[in-house]
Amino acid sequence: MLPPIEEEKKSLVEQNKILLKENRLLNGHLNILTTKIIFDTKSNLLKLVKNGKISSDIVVSKKFVTDFLKSEINRKTLKILAKEKNPAPIKPKWMYEDITKEIPAENTAERIMVGALGNYAIYFTDYLITHDFTKNIQQHDTINHVCIQLNIKDMKKLYNSVFIGNKLYVE
Repeated sequence: MLPPIEEEKKSLVEQNKILLKENRLLNGHLNILTTKIIFDTKSNLLKLVKNGKISSDIVVSKKFVTDFLKSEINRKTLKILAKEKNPAPIKPKWMYEDITKEIPAENTAERIMVGALGNYAIYFTDYLITHDFTKNIQQHDTINHVCIQLNIKDMKKLYNSVFIGNKLYVE
């Protein structure tokens, strides 16, 4: 009579392992769904919210808050459309207007602006980008965008904490 009990015990242990794995997956999905960013323009903070609790307050320079408020981005809720490590935007065609030579193709080294947006970028629209500070300010200023620039430590933390589809609420 003992062997059937041992088989049942083995079966229950295997089912428990499967349920634990599924639970970890569900918790991961829940974490994705409950993560959001609140851009508090009055206190100059990006608040990272996980599972309903503020996990980080990231200070934003008043200059970037002012630029954001002056911009045409008047929506109160935005979504993360993309994330990019080592972003390398394409140099705009207008930069070649004063040059008599031909405009290089977009995918050539001459057009790619490595370092113009720092090491990490989060795109909310084609126009609003959060990224870390760049030393390549000359190229940065050619990119048509409103940005919320953060120091590298805060930007890396934000980048690693959010997911495509998470929302940014502007207050």
